[in-house]
Order: sequence, then C-alpha cells, then structure tokens
Amino acid sequence: MKKSNWAVGECYRTNAGDPRTRNIHDPHNQYVWADAEPVWLKTLQVLGVVAGAVSMFTLFWVITTLVFVL
Repeated sequence: MKKSNWAVGECYRTNAGDPRTRNIHDPHNQYVWADAEPVWLKTLQVLGVVAGAVSMFTLFWVITTLVFVL
C-alpha cells in the first residue's frame, strides 16, 4: 500500500520560505486563541493603573515631606 504525500509529511513542506504558513503543531488550525478579552481583565488593568498612580503620588509625597522636614 502506497502512502500519500499527506501521510509522509508533505503538508509540512509547503511554501518552505514563509514560516507563518508552516504550522507543524496544529496543521488544521483546530486550536486558536479567542479574540475577545474578558471584562474582568480590563477591570484588573484599570485597577492596576489606579493603584500605580496612587502609589507614585504617595512615594513622591513621602520623599518631598522628608526632604523639607530634614
């Protein structure tokens, strides 16, 4: 029984110059990343920015207070 080119691995050798077209781990694109981001992720990002801004303000306030007191 003769093997087809697909069974030998010919599907991986198509367009060898472009690595984006050679998907040897998932040749049928069965496993793809979801495009939508969950709402809780955006909420955590906003909370992180707010926490960073508050901490920077507090740090500068403490440094300024120490410089003028001492």
